[in-house]
Amino acid sequence: MSKKYTSLRLFEEFRDAGVISKDVCKGLFDKVGGLLQKVEPTEINWSDIRNLWDFAHVPETERVIPMNAANLCPAPTEVVEAINTLRTEYNKNVSQQERTAAGALAIQDARYAIAEELGIVDPLVDGEPVPDVVDLAIVRNASEANNALNAGYSQWNPDGTDNIVIWDENHPTNYDAWWLRGGRTAEEGGGLFEIRVVTLPENPSSEEIETAFASQMNERTKFLTFTETSNVSGIRIPRSVISNLFEQANNLGCHLHADGAQTWGAQKVNLSSDVTADANTFLKCHSFSASSHKWFCGPKETGILYMDPNKAANFTPSIFAYDYKITIPKWNELPTSARRFELLGQRDDVNIIAMLVEQDFLKSIGQDAIETRISELATNLKTKLQENDWDLTTPLDQNLSHGVVISKVPDKTPSLYDYLYDQHRIATSSSGGIRICPHLYNLEEDIDNVVNAMNTWRNLL
Repeated sequence: MSKKYTSLRLFEEFRDAGVISKDVCKGLFDKVGGLLQKVEPTEINWSDIRNLWDFAHVPETERVIPMNAANLCPAPTEVVEAINTLRTEYNKNVSQQERTAAGALAIQDARYAIAEELGIVDPLVDGEPVPDVVDLAIVRNASEANNALNAGYSQWNPDGTDNIVIWDENHPTNYDAWWLRGGRTAEEGGGLFEIRVVTLPENPSSEEIETAFASQMNERTKFLTFTETSNVSGIRIPRSVISNLFEQANNLGCHLHADGAQTWGAQKVNLSSDVTADANTFLKCHSFSASSHKWFCGPKETGILYMDPNKAANFTPSIFAYDYKITIPKWNELPTSARRFELLGQRDDVNIIAMLVEQDFLKSIGQDAIETRISELATNLKTKLQENDWDLTTPLDQNLSHGVVISKVPDKTPSLYDYLYDQHRIATSSSGGIRICPHLYNLEEDIDNVVNAMNTWRNLL
């Protein structure tokens, strides 16, 4: 991460601009700086990492263990405390002068730091980064980002002969929303465009996944869109498959959109075109969406939308308001990048700052280490579930899955989902059966406990 665009630098800028006092700045430095110093990336003690979260200090009899990262993650204690401090400070002065100055600094610094981690920062200009030109918008969540595409596309052929290819395991904001925007399947007929739905076979191979999507695409395909890791089955679209589909999409003039709700914060993501980078980190797409409240462990109602600048002009933003500087561009002179999707009116500056603080924290651990840790926990979980005769929906192959683990469950009362929470204080999800998503704040003992609890429930009369 650039030394320039960090949360500690932003706090200094706020102090110098008079947004916060010297004492408040020092307090923030102590909280966030202390948090970053607690992480030793070369010798990570995951028990120490866990202790950075509030839930780890709740008495065991009352403690709720989060294993539902695909839905919601808690933030580290020091991050929460720092943000609460800033929220109190913001409440003391709501002048437009302060909101404009602080908001502009917050969003440009957060945008640059996140974009840099995703590999989409433009080259330096005169040796300095240019935070306001990166092809990344900070939006309210992945749902808004997905809808920015399906609600805003303006290049449909009026004769209704265009089509889109979507996965039946896409999130509703990237599935049902396409019908809402005028799409219909060939069987339904009519509509603004045809929807071609891909259903993968059970336990698909990489080749079967690629064939399933590629075979539905033709010269009239305007969109190929899928979730990189499914929250319904846990199936992950391999990066090599995405690269091949991206090449085909380019050949057809098709827009490839990847929903990264289960990706950002959990996996290393490189959205750049740098051919010298590690091919395993590339996620080739024309646009990418994600929410910060999932694996990124950030605030709610914040997210990101990356878009190839050559594609942005094809979309009319569904919201037209002022930007983070409280200025409104002319309606026919919108930014020609993802920034056209940031015209959202009044923003929660503190939540945006929280994204920057969380980015610093994850950077201090290292995304490679986080990805490896999640993979280890998920693999351990899948192995133990299989050994105990649970019917997994999620592949064991790490190339075809990552942190989302789903097993089929018998239909009985109480549900396994409620039983795990009510009797064992384990937070999971009932999506697709039972969905368990361990994160960097989980330990191996959590894996053992959830499997043992599942076995106990299954044996109940």
